[in-house]
Amino acid sequence: MIQIKISNKLFFTLIGILIFSILGIVAYSQSSQLPGPADPSHIADSIVVNIGGVDKTLQQVIDDGDITSYYIPSEIRQSSGHDGDFDADADNNGFGYPEINQWVKDKCGGEYHTCDPIEILRYIDETGDNPDIGWVGGGGGWDCKGWSSKKGGNDNPDYGLSWEGANNGFLSIKCNQERAVLCCK
Repeated sequence: MIQIKISNKLFFTLIGILIFSILGIVAYSQSSQLPGPADPSHIADSIVVNIGGVDKTLQQVIDDGDITSYYIPSEIRQSSGHDGDFDADADNNGFGYPEINQWVKDKCGGEYHTCDPIEILRYIDETGDNPDIGWVGGGGGWDCKGWSSKKGGNDNPDYGLSWEGANNGFLSIKCNQERAVLCCK
């Protein structure tokens, strides 16, 4: 059995550190002779994606309008009429946003939602079609106080946002008036 004196432990520790350092220096010097990491800016001239079975460069996809960075409704429907108060209708399923969301699904179809003003404008810009008149989800105080308020009564009702056609655009309408809800898909 080998016995190391305490003074020899320090010596062997220093020898171990020295050997480890020498191996590190050798490994580092060898790695500088290897090729560096790939530089993507010099490997490819373009990014190719497959759209509907056709390979296109990313620029072709953008130029062809195959992708958009925002949602454009494919269809806008008009529900039957309703005032701006969706507060516990006859079915008593809820009030406000849950109630108008259910109304839209029941009247327009399960894949529809209440259109917002930006969706209306994008739809017109994309298709050239002018949607019918109806309530839109304005938010920010333009949704008949969350679709649950006619609290002002007929004398002083709250207001909601309605699309009134290309000639009139969006108008603030008293919530006690009946309008269709515009449903976007």
